[in-house]
Amino acid sequence: MTAFSPAAGAGENAGWRLCVAAAVAVGGGGWVLAGVFDSWWARGLGLLAPAVGALVGLYASRSRWSYLPVPAALVAGWVAMLPDAGGPRLITEALNSGGLSQPPVPFDPGWRFLLVALLVAAAAVSVLLGQARLAVLPGAAVVLVGVLVQPTDGAVVAVIGGLVFLAAALAVAVGGEDAGSGGFELRRLARGGAALGGLVALLVALSQFGFLFPSSEAHEVIPPKRPEVPPPTPDRVLFKVEADRPLPLRLGVLDVYDGRGFLTPPYDTRRFRKLDAPTAAADGGAFAAIEIVDLGGHLLPGLASPAGVRVRGARVEVDPRTDQLRLPKTRARKGLKYQIVGAPVPSAADLEASPPAGDGLREFLDVPAPPPAVEALLAEAPTSSYARLQFLRTALYSRVVAAGAGNPVDVPPERVAELLDGKEGSPYEIAAAEVLLARWGGVPARLGYGYYDPQGSGEIRPRNGAMWMEAYFEGHGWVPVVGSPPRAKSSFNREPKKQDPLVRATDDLALVVYVPVRLTTVRLLYTYVRWWVARVLPGLVAVGLAVALVPFALRQLRRWRRRRWADTPARKLLVAYAELRDGALDMNIGAPEMTPLEFLAAVAPDDEHTQLAWLVTRGLWGDLRRDLTAADVQAGEDMAASVLRRMRRAQPFANRVGALISRASLRSPWSTDIPSVRGFGLHRLRLAPAALLLVVPLAFSTAPAAVEKADVPRSVVGVEVREEPTAAEAFDQAGAASIVEHGQVFSLRRGDDVEGSLQIGAFEPGLTASDGDVRRAVVKSIGGGQFRLIRIGSVRAYALDLPEQRFLLWFPPDGRSYYLVVTRSSFDQADRFLAALVEYQRTGRLPGAAEQPAPATDVPVPDPRRGAPQ
Repeated sequence: MTAFSPAAGAGENAGWRLCVAAAVAVGGGGWVLAGVFDSWWARGLGLLAPAVGALVGLYASRSRWSYLPVPAALVAGWVAMLPDAGGPRLITEALNSGGLSQPPVPFDPGWRFLLVALLVAAAAVSVLLGQARLAVLPGAAVVLVGVLVQPTDGAVVAVIGGLVFLAAALAVAVGGEDAGSGGFELRRLARGGAALGGLVALLVALSQFGFLFPSSEAHEVIPPKRPEVPPPTPDRVLFKVEADRPLPLRLGVLDVYDGRGFLTPPYDTRRFRKLDAPTAAADGGAFAAIEIVDLGGHLLPGLASPAGVRVRGARVEVDPRTDQLRLPKTRARKGLKYQIVGAPVPSAADLEASPPAGDGLREFLDVPAPPPAVEALLAEAPTSSYARLQFLRTALYSRVVAAGAGNPVDVPPERVAELLDGKEGSPYEIAAAEVLLARWGGVPARLGYGYYDPQGSGEIRPRNGAMWMEAYFEGHGWVPVVGSPPRAKSSFNREPKKQDPLVRATDDLALVVYVPVRLTTVRLLYTYVRWWVARVLPGLVAVGLAVALVPFALRQLRRWRRRRWADTPARKLLVAYAELRDGALDMNIGAPEMTPLEFLAAVAPDDEHTQLAWLVTRGLWGDLRRDLTAADVQAGEDMAASVLRRMRRAQPFANRVGALISRASLRSPWSTDIPSVRGFGLHRLRLAPAALLLVVPLAFSTAPAAVEKADVPRSVVGVEVREEPTAAEAFDQAGAASIVEHGQVFSLRRGDDVEGSLQIGAFEPGLTASDGDVRRAVVKSIGGGQFRLIRIGSVRAYALDLPEQRFLLWFPPDGRSYYLVVTRSSFDQADRFLAALVEYQRTGRLPGAAEQPAPATDVPVPDPRRGAPQ
């Protein structure tokens, strides 16, 4: 089979005409799609990319490289992203930065890749369609998609441009296929141009009334909503900062309280105002010089109440409500430097002398009635705003114990009472409780979030993420109030954290449950699909074979019935020849109405077949009808079987398989005078839909049984192992991203001290640790990919050492679960504990003192060049 060529049968110019039609049509789509972005550079790429794609498609159509458009589109998209480096991460950032819901969209490198790759692929596919008129369809589809997401102010220009391009593409396509005289072509072109001009005028007129293009989508206000839990991020330098003192660098605030939890403020781009460069920092004013390293997005870290920002080559806007800094036209690229000046930092005396806030800040005092415990505190609090605020914060900090991660959760008033009663609380809950206490005390407050390094190291990493209360004081604006509870549980945070000397660890250890989640890769999806295919495919194959072989079984039944019916020589000869003709019908040879002599012309000449045709004709309808002997019948049966056998052998394999499952002779047999299966209606059976229902129970019957809860001894190497059902609820609360069906959590105790935890997770059906993708998902989710392979005696496990804890990860041989041991770094029995636990799972007994394993050693990493340990 040769590759299709658009020039075939139409000359060399036909291929180029097809190429031009595709490029112009998809160019119209590129013109419309580029209108979504805020750069005319997008318009240029929107016209250039289809031309490149059309040439790629033309080359692919004239060669055997029909797959060329796919790599060509990817390469073209990658070239469009240059000189920015970042790969797929740039594409993800573009999609996560708001999508196309609120155009115009900044023309980031990720969008450049998507736009160019789409247009190149669409133009190449248009050429490969092979017909000029069909080549216009992909471009029309792109135009339609682009129109749906156009911003209001550019919709008329985009739509008119798209129509002009499509009309030109149709003129090229139709003109090439229906070429006439020169005068006819000019008249047709003039008529088309006049009609297009009238349509453009009509669109412009309708656009003035707002009928076609309503003006509400570009400035849609996003209402307050609950903050999302941020995904885990690898440790890296986000940005560098130079300041004369440690300053909280804010990204945003939560200032709406709905009675249960804090929400994001309403988002409206019309509020943003350009922030000019500062002239000079005021006396005592905050100042910071920041250099972006690997931050991404469009938000910039800033200061509370920013007075000005100086940045080269970019425009910075500020939201007056939240003091949030934003790059409207570009992303926070690597190497971006800017200086920011904030309001003077007030002293305690300045805040003490501040008058009460005005009525314009009442929304930041919105809070339900305080619980009794808070009312008792308010009765004892001082009267001045600042002293009252400090009194309430001191009461909270003297009682609460910080524990857990700072993920946003609901903090209702009763939760504040629990924290004041000495309950444990996450950093987020403590900061939210501060805001609620401030509002109950009459001080406008909100929850700020961003980054804060009390040590002032100059490098800000994800572990420096923080949240704090911001209180409003008249004359000073919003003032961040940063503090740390004096008591905190030792954490199991995998990121190394800098120790705050003012925070004292309690005797308890927080049980942090690590739940592995799905990797966002196609390979892990392939693992799921492969498991289900392995279970369902055998059933599908069995059902498919059963359905396909039904005609074969029916033909055997028909043959049996015919042979029982054939009790005379004439009937036997008729049955023998009918088997030949029905077999030919199943191979799509001949027709039922052909006589034996007419059927001779439908196949290749054959002497034996000719003798058989004359014998059947004479024996059934001619001179041998009365004198038909047993020898004649035997000769007829032998010749019919021989002709049918040779006829089948002459057919290609596909035709023979098709004849095996064909129903042609069952629906329309050669002769209706002899028995068939039509009387039973079996030839009309449609078993496929009903038989496919058997696949579901078959798949579930082959699914593995649920993993039972692990049997864990009560004591291992002198450590009490106590099950913690409450902590295990984290596995059920992990959501759809989790790859664990159910889990168990055990605390490891020495007396009253918690030395660590044992966490056992059973994978969902279809996932096993024997699959490399699943194993990598667990290792990456729990340890960020920092685990190393070790050997403890005969046990191979993964280990990760952090300043505060040691992680040990082991996968049982069946691969249906994992064991995670997380202990304090000071606990020197972690390796022995895991080795003893593995021995117990294998043999049902704990090892004795003489069977203790050798110290853990790293597993040598193979040299990929030699296949030997380094």
